[in-house]
Amino acid sequence: MKKSKSACLDGNNLIPEPHKRQKSNCLSLRSILLYVVFLFQPWVIMAQEARIITFNHTLRWLTETSFPNYFLLRDVRDTINADIQKYLVQQFNVTNVTFPDKVDYHIINGFGKPKYSSSESNNSAGYDAEIYSFLTRATTGKAVFWSVNVIIRKDGNIVHQKEVRHEIENSNISAYMKEVRWVSPHEFQKIFGELFREAIGIGGDYSAKIIVGDIMEKEKEMRQWFPGSTRYLLKKNGAWLNAGNFAAQMMNDNDTVLQFGYRNRLEFKFGKISLKPILADLFTELTGLGSTYSITEKERKRGVLEFSGGKNLQIEMNWIEEVTAFNITGETKRQITVPLVGQIYTDTTLVGNFIYEKITQTLVSDQTREKFSWASGPYNENSFGTVVIHRVKGNLGNKPFTAEYNELFGLVEIKRDNQTLATMIVQNCNPENPNSFDKMRISKNKSVISESGSNIGKPSIGKGSKPEWYPFFVKANATADDMVTGVGIMVCLFFGIGNM
Repeated sequence: MKKSKSACLDGNNLIPEPHKRQKSNCLSLRSILLYVVFLFQPWVIMAQEARIITFNHTLRWLTETSFPNYFLLRDVRDTINADIQKYLVQQFNVTNVTFPDKVDYHIINGFGKPKYSSSESNNSAGYDAEIYSFLTRATTGKAVFWSVNVIIRKDGNIVHQKEVRHEIENSNISAYMKEVRWVSPHEFQKIFGELFREAIGIGGDYSAKIIVGDIMEKEKEMRQWFPGSTRYLLKKNGAWLNAGNFAAQMMNDNDTVLQFGYRNRLEFKFGKISLKPILADLFTELTGLGSTYSITEKERKRGVLEFSGGKNLQIEMNWIEEVTAFNITGETKRQITVPLVGQIYTDTTLVGNFIYEKITQTLVSDQTREKFSWASGPYNENSFGTVVIHRVKGNLGNKPFTAEYNELFGLVEIKRDNQTLATMIVQNCNPENPNSFDKMRISKNKSVISESGSNIGKPSIGKGSKPEWYPFFVKANATADDMVTGVGIMVCLFFGIGNM
């Protein structure tokens, strides 16, 4: 067969040239139609953008010691903004999210609610969003709640609004009685991210309560900070904060490695002989008016710390108080005028001494400002809270030592010869014992705080007892004497805390 000059090759077929041009035109027309259809899809008509026009975080009836304004930290703020952008992209198909330069921050000390003041919304390119974060203590009781409210507008109309609210529950009972740090920067950004995610309708990973203060996480951090240390469980029953009787034991995973206890002997008060009470009463009798007077008292407590194996340490503490009394009501006020000092003996031989001190320090940022509230007086805003450190320092067996209890992070560190000998996490982790470190307890609904019953007589760690448990870490290759020394120094610290 003779090939036509007008034919062209299309695969294995011969197509006449006019037919080829017709097919080419059809393909071009189809491509144009497909392109037009694609162009006019909703996601192609205009790239959707989102602007965060209001970002507000409010703290009410809580302190920055427990809940600092972590939005001050650039890394935390950037991570939270990245999470917000990710979730908005996922839920609203936006391509870009812009944020304000800073997060507006407010502290409410008196009665009041956070203000939701909407900014002008005229974003023709997409969505405008408002984010309100609110951390508050309950109106009655000690429960803590965190809510996040998200409002999203398009063309000035609200297209989404939802507020989520969860209780933040601390596993550490002491957090409800003392100024303790509740969340780390990482925990703050994680919780906020999940609350925001739930608020825009994606869902959340939390149940009704968000639990913080996990003891296992603290132990993990302790092992990283104190590498090579050996972990024990210190079990205690009794009143070790006020130099009262207590019994305790140190246990590893399998056995008891040390037993110890304290027996309080005598407490003395030496008040100067004074005519002030007599003269105050006489004045009241003559005039009918009440009066106040002050006298000085010297306080002393003594007792013996007994260890398994027969070793004993006798501890004696002395301090001076000024007592101010009002003679009609009998009300008294005590103020320490000379710090607590102590001596440590074995039998009658002086082997050590120590002095107790309490240090309070505000952790400031470059934006910390002092403000005033009619409800609570002066306070700091945009700080990272206040840290209280209880410290004893002295010498034992001709070697210097220090022991510090950091209330903010709930940690005790014991040093001897400038080397860390032992540490303790000050968080009772016995699920059958609801006591805090200072023997307080809170009701299940967190509305009532009460003091646990005191131990009368000689406490024990026997069958049927429910002692407090504390994770205790000792340096690698510690000897039996190291264990005794570490415990002795720690007891001196706790006696100082409880009596001051």
